[in-house]
Amino acid sequence: MIPFQRTPVSTSCVVYVRSDVSSDRKSQPRWFPRSFFPGWTTVTLAGLPRCTTEPLQRVLHAAARLVLNLRLRDDVTPVLQQLHWLPIEYRITYKLCLIMHFVHTNRAPQYLSDSVQLVSRSSSRPGLRSSNTAVYVKPRCRNKFGERGVSHAGPTAWNSLPLHLHRISDNGLFQHRLKTELFRRAYVASSC
Repeated sequence: MIPFQRTPVSTSCVVYVRSDVSSDRKSQPRWFPRSFFPGWTTVTLAGLPRCTTEPLQRVLHAAARLVLNLRLRDDVTPVLQQLHWLPIEYRITYKLCLIMHFVHTNRAPQYLSDSVQLVSRSSSRPGLRSSNTAVYVKPRCRNKFGERGVSHAGPTAWNSLPLHLHRISDNGLFQHRLKTELFRRAYVASSC
């Protein structure tokens, strides 16, 4: 395990969580993940090394302990499952896939739609079987920094999804099925 390093982000997160807690702990489990890590912030974390996202995962663990009034040494994984909170790594994937779903259903801003390309529209792959699917081209990057952009990280996350999720056009249904899929990957697959 990586030793805990206090960073400005993790320190301010813990202060925020502790200062915003009221005496009524039962009403709080749902607000934290949605309000604390807004969408644009989550996407900017794509491709970062684990040592950078680990402090935020610890903050999520601290919030779960705080919400359910657990001790410091209690196991948090079952609590995260009970609260239905995804780990930070999967939250990043969730937001990237949601952005790609907006691109795929033509609901994204034009600059995002222009940054990615379907395999079927690629001139270098006209006769492939993959041209009939909703798979996006991953551009080649010369360094790790380029892999953090939505034009690379988005197609990577989208292409990792099962094909039945690509066919969903309803946004609410897609979000529900996507979270179910990522929840299964995060908790069910790791316990086997």
